Amino acid sequence: MLGSRNKYVALDYDRREVRLVAFEYSHRQPVILSMHTAAIPPGTDTADVAAFGAFLRELAEKLKLTGAGAFLLISRAQAVLKSLTLPGGSSQDDLAGMVGFQVKTELPFGADEAVIDFTPAAHWDRPGLAENPDGQTVLVAAVRLPLVTAMHQLCLEARLAPMRLGLRPYANLRSVYRCIQASPGEKVLLVNLTADGAEIDVLCDGSLEFSRVASLPAPEAQGAPAKSPECVNRAVAEVVRCLQSYNAMEQPGSLIGGCLVSGATGLEKPLVEALARQLGVKVELLDVGNGFSVQGGPELSGFSAALGLCAADADEPLPFDFFSPKRQLPPKNTRRRNMLAAAVAGAVVLGAIILATQAAIGARQTKLTALQEENKSLKETNKQLRVLAQRVTEIRTWEGGGFNWLDHLDHLSNTLPPADQLYLTKLGGADDKLLNLDGQSRTPLVVSLLNHDGYQANLKSNTPVSDPLGYNWKFQGQMLLDKAKPVLSTSQPAGRPSNEAAGRTASPAGPAGVKPAAPAAGPAAPNAPGGEGGGAVRPRRGGRP
Repeated sequence: MLGSRNKYVALDYDRREVRLVAFEYSHRQPVILSMHTAAIPPGTDTADVAAFGAFLRELAEKLKLTGAGAFLLISRAQAVLKSLTLPGGSSQDDLAGMVGFQVKTELPFGADEAVIDFTPAAHWDRPGLAENPDGQTVLVAAVRLPLVTAMHQLCLEARLAPMRLGLRPYANLRSVYRCIQASPGEKVLLVNLTADGAEIDVLCDGSLEFSRVASLPAPEAQGAPAKSPECVNRAVAEVVRCLQSYNAMEQPGSLIGGCLVSGATGLEKPLVEALARQLGVKVELLDVGNGFSVQGGPELSGFSAALGLCAADADEPLPFDFFSPKRQLPPKNTRRRNMLAAAVAGAVVLGAIILATQAAIGARQTKLTALQEENKSLKETNKQLRVLAQRVTEIRTWEGGGFNWLDHLDHLSNTLPPADQLYLTKLGGADDKLLNLDGQSRTPLVVSLLNHDGYQANLKSNTPVSDPLGYNWKFQGQMLLDKAKPVLSTSQPAGRPSNEAAGRTASPAGPAGVKPAAPAAGPAAPNAPGGEGGGAVRPRRGGRP
């Protein structure tokens, strides 16, 4: 429990500056004492614990914060989030043990090299887990151990007491819901800009439904005009890309109720204007003043994450703390443990006596155990060989079929209309002679465009729909490949749409609840599904897949 009279400091930083909030608690509510921004000296690497720690130590001494409890953040790019389903009805201690065992196979690095924490919650990356009524879904966050060790050492170098190490998207979430009033079920898009990039989050009913990080060509100095348009256009393109991914995983066509922008890079106001044109919803800078009783309004939106850390104990703790992750506790009943240990020791002594008097039986038992282990090993080897044999059989069957799907896909990728006019949502072969195509287009699909070189298209349906990105015709069809002759010699790689063009493209979607007009031919929404340039995924090298 944090003391009500103690002084604390919340730190949020990127490669260019440090944002620091000094606060204390009164009746479990944060009281903001002061807020400061300090530019990091040129040549100082934030990954250099000694150099950066010395800079923070000087800053703490100047602000008379030496010895204060420190709350720090890890960015979304530095953490791995995974959802797991565990047996229902398990206690907190049991959950910690099961998470540590099951998450080993889910991480891109060894579990012994990570600090792992979890919280009972579903997450956007695996929504199907929430449908299991017999299991309990937990969201697991893993951070590399050297990073956590470095953050702890950084506090010691700065002469601050390490208290908590949280995750930036959840700190921003805590800030947003202290500063706005959202309707039940309303989805809020938050774009947080730092000198290291942009964190794009979708919030709903006080929880994090979606979180992605995007790198931006950030200017070296705040508000540098040379790169500002490029950064804004790139940020708009990344936001649209993330919304497309989110809509693909959630209900198609689900709308964002509003958008908030936070940060202190100097690009926030131009980004607000660009997103308002692109998304067709209300977009504004996050005003942290009302939620934390501070003066400054939207100009202080860069302190969103640091202020969210201050509220870590106000309502409920942040779900992750990498300084003190949830761990399996040892048994509390030491008397019972001692009795069990004594019983085990007695059994060992009794077993030794029996083995001494029955040496022959013991020798046979040892041999039997060895044979069982050998049999187990052979079964495992045989299992792997069966899998390998099955794969070899499948490959040989495919090679002997005389039907090359890759040539047909290569041909179709170069003959279908480009992605700014059409994209596929489903591509699958019913058999060797039939290919199913489902997708959406800006204009009604003309079957004659697909009937050439022996390809015969059959359009099952071609119906108008309402799409926030302008793909207002949904189609289903089949392509007969019986007499098709793929043309590969003219295959050319498709170019990726420029971010400048993508950023200037206005979304056809208007405010929530307004049905868009029938689309006209024109530039596509940035990063439309379906690949780069064509309706199907193009090969990485020209000519052949």
